[in-house]
Amino acid sequence: MQKTRPATVFLALSLSVLSTPQSSGGTKLELTTCPNPMEREPLVLYEVTGGTLSGTIDYSLSVNNDGSARLSTFLGNGPGSCQLVGVDPLEAVALRDALADAGALSECDQPDFTSDEPLQTLTVFRTGSARRSNTFSWFTSDGSLAEIQALLDAFIGAHFAPLPGGGSSGG
Repeated sequence: MQKTRPATVFLALSLSVLSTPQSSGGTKLELTTCPNPMEREPLVLYEVTGGTLSGTIDYSLSVNNDGSARLSTFLGNGPGSCQLVGVDPLEAVALRDALADAGALSECDQPDFTSDEPLQTLTVFRTGSARRSNTFSWFTSDGSLAEIQALLDAFIGAHFAPLPGGGSSGG
């Protein structure tokens, strides 16, 4: 009897899953090959929301493939703010690629519910023929999330005015 290598089994199973139409609620899940005339699409969406001992935190970062980036914030009392900046589109793609290299396309929700920490949610979009994304949430940036958090903080720090009260993105 010949032994089957685990990699061969994995490849065979992967190919069968990819070639089998998947459904969710009766809808086919397929990759699209539609032409894309849109010049502006999101690459990264990042949201931080929740209550801490110092007050309410709610802010959102969006980075688009055309280099436009927006940071909307509400920290505690008073009015919120919104900053819109333009960065080199290659830098926007570099952020998305760095997040992907740090594992953001394969991270899962972290079940580490922590008091006094806001919930952080990140969506990183893929490009090319596999137009899919990965969204995951966490409370503390421990372990593999530390690099992802550092990339987001560095981008925000490099392109946006400091948040009121010196707040950072969390974790």
